[in-house]
Amino acid sequence: MFQGRLVVDRNGCLRIGGEKGAFVIWHHDSRIERTSDGRIKITDGYSGNTAYVGDEIAMGGGQGNRVPPATGERAATPTNVTEPIPEACASGEIWWAGRLMTEAERQRLPNR
Repeated sequence: MFQGRLVVDRNGCLRIGGEKGAFVIWHHDSRIERTSDGRIKITDGYSGNTAYVGDEIAMGGGQGNRVPPATGERAATPTNVTEPIPEACASGEIWWAGRLMTEAERQRLPNR
């Protein structure tokens, strides 16, 4: 279980817990989009639950410290939130995303 604020760091990497927080590797069916009001929205591929950059979130998954390298040519503007991992995002802790909890589920968690 991982909890924290979903942020975009100065390199455009989605992280939990701040600029130096864990880089999130999302499920391959997850989607990222910019909403009409300019916010960045993530839709979790496991549950269909959504979160916005700036939200406090909680999700299952697992911790690691090795990011798979970016390989091969891919679309310049991906619509999914998995590999290839940009070099700027490949340092530090990673979180392999599991199911994203709803806000109601997150609120029921005991404080840590």
